[in-house]
Amino acid sequence: GNLSQAIRIGEFEYDLLLSSDTNSMCHVQWFYFAIYGLKRRRKYRFNFLNLEKQDSLYNLGMQPLMFCPLAASELGIGWKRVGTDISYYLNPFTKVTNERKRASCYSASMIFKLPDRFSDDNPNSPHFFSYCYPYTYRNLMTDLANLQSSRKHCFKKSLLCKTLGGNDCPLITITNFSETKAVNIREEEPCSETNLFDDDLSFLPVSQRRYVVITSRVHPGETNASWMMRGLLKFLTSDSAEAFSLRNHVIFKIVPMLNPDGVIVGNYRCNLAGVDLNRKWSKPDISTSPTIYYLKRLLLKIHGVASNQKILAFIDMHGHSRKRSLFMYGCQEGKKSTEAYVELLPNLMNRRCEYFSLESCNYKVTKAKSSCGRVSVSRKLKIPFSYTIEASLCGSDTYHFHTSHFERMGRDTAKAIWDLVNPNQDIVKEVLQSLGVAEMENGIIEDDMEACGQQNGNPSSRREADVCPDVQKHSRSNQVQKVGKKKTIRKACPQSKSNSSTFVKRRHSKK
Repeated sequence: GNLSQAIRIGEFEYDLLLSSDTNSMCHVQWFYFAIYGLKRRRKYRFNFLNLEKQDSLYNLGMQPLMFCPLAASELGIGWKRVGTDISYYLNPFTKVTNERKRASCYSASMIFKLPDRFSDDNPNSPHFFSYCYPYTYRNLMTDLANLQSSRKHCFKKSLLCKTLGGNDCPLITITNFSETKAVNIREEEPCSETNLFDDDLSFLPVSQRRYVVITSRVHPGETNASWMMRGLLKFLTSDSAEAFSLRNHVIFKIVPMLNPDGVIVGNYRCNLAGVDLNRKWSKPDISTSPTIYYLKRLLLKIHGVASNQKILAFIDMHGHSRKRSLFMYGCQEGKKSTEAYVELLPNLMNRRCEYFSLESCNYKVTKAKSSCGRVSVSRKLKIPFSYTIEASLCGSDTYHFHTSHFERMGRDTAKAIWDLVNPNQDIVKEVLQSLGVAEMENGIIEDDMEACGQQNGNPSSRREADVCPDVQKHSRSNQVQKVGKKKTIRKACPQSKSNSSTFVKRRHSKK
């Protein structure tokens, strides 16, 4: 765990100090440690003294988690939310940062007792206390081994690189390696001979499939990102009809844990060099951030192959400590004609995922984020579909998220990608129309995708535009004539879910 000191200040009250990240003097917020000797029916108070963030979801009702191994093995009881009288506030202490400056410290204070049926009979039996549901490097390697043994037709594990600590950083490839026909799209229906059909729009040869790159756990303390990744991997390798068809259109390159060393040693944000890897994408150093260095090199290599196999999308999975629900950050910078395409995938997610919040999405790029993954990939590869997807470490406005919620978020991310590449582009066209991009009488979709192709460095080739190549090949007959440089009226998007608030407002331009 990452507990540094526990100071008893009362019969059942303790002040706790957490360890900083390895080779760092800061990054203290997440925790995971064991407690021995807890007694049932006793109320304990914990005061964390050296936290760093100015605000926390603790003030909005978030509770930490507790786990009892005996209760799990004998009664099947897993992690339980605990804690009352929880508060988060500025305290009078300060500490020295990596820049040798003084920084304020914040406290999280809470009262808790052992949950019902948690054992206190064995003083040598620990109770684990955690900020969020843990997901370890061992958990990942076990999950990958199971998939590798059972899903060989669509799953391949290789090595991206070795970490500074000598650990493997796995690279996963998911697609249908044998060029089989796609299945008819029926929700969650397993593949069978009866639902296969002949449709040249439903299948792409491996050599023509676009790439989607998905990463997770660059910040070790954002454990919910691994649970999202777990749900994504389970769905992508499943016998679902949608998953099968998606594998027939896309090659997924996935790095499920970008910072294995940080996860292993219990860091919150950094690797063994004390480096925040998500701030090193602009100029990654092989000696301090090898996983980012080799992943960026892989992306550039993929994007340099034949024009119809470039990277379609990049998604980096994270956890968020100060906002609720599930949301995405994109990169709206550059040409106005491509800005709405940045909002396309979040709107598709909003249709698929009940936990998604469009109003929490943000597409502007600040200077502080210029070296993070989504911004660096968007700028270097010139693709509009480059995102960070953030899941609250707490939950929604009304309930805490469980691991099953996070796994469904990963599943729904894959389903939204299917909506993006589905040869039947009705949903995509409907969303683009609602964003004010496409007017069916004008065919402005084609104009804007051509602009994307020009940004990719090949103005004469629409096959480099960031859409599925089968859509480019077969959608000509469904598109109407272009109208030059006609300006677009931005429209408010209609509600796709009853509990969603309005979409981001846009300025209207005159015809």
